[in-house]
Amino acid sequence: MTMTPETNFTFIINGYSTIALAAAIFLSLLAIVWKGKKEIHDTITEALKEIKKEVKELGDKFFSHDKEIHVLQKQYGEAHSPMRPNEKGSALLEQSGFNEIYPEIRQRLFEIMDKEGTPTLYDAEKNAREALEDLRRDPVINPLKNHAVNNPDESLELIFSVAAWVIRDDYWRERNK
Repeated sequence: MTMTPETNFTFIINGYSTIALAAAIFLSLLAIVWKGKKEIHDTITEALKEIKKEVKELGDKFFSHDKEIHVLQKQYGEAHSPMRPNEKGSALLEQSGFNEIYPEIRQRLFEIMDKEGTPTLYDAEKNAREALEDLRRDPVINPLKNHAVNNPDESLELIFSVAAWVIRDDYWRERNK
């Protein structure tokens, strides 16, 4: 059996050097994390903006392309560029209780619409529907829900769509004097 020579290295590090080395490593890692914190925050914020935009687009598609509601809207409204309630639509707003609660929620709806930005009549109508959606869980909307559940052919979405025409026109008159 033959022996191979080995080379042994010995490092002698005193306590002060060990503490200084550990502190340097810790501070270096802290600096990397601290610098990266802003980048991580910016990345997450940017990703959330994109998600918010996609959710908003999905909501727009829901409101714009719901064929059943669109067909029903034609039964409850008439095209006068823009749409407005016809006799059946006006009766729906009266019977559902919308006309009774509208004065109470009008300013809240307008404030929600203001936050969204409403540069066109199209936006005013879309934002009016979204503002009503925002109030969906508010007890003030309960009469509309009760009407919808007791009249299956007149859904809450339909009531919101027809009501949005009235809100749109009121909003446009008040905000664009």
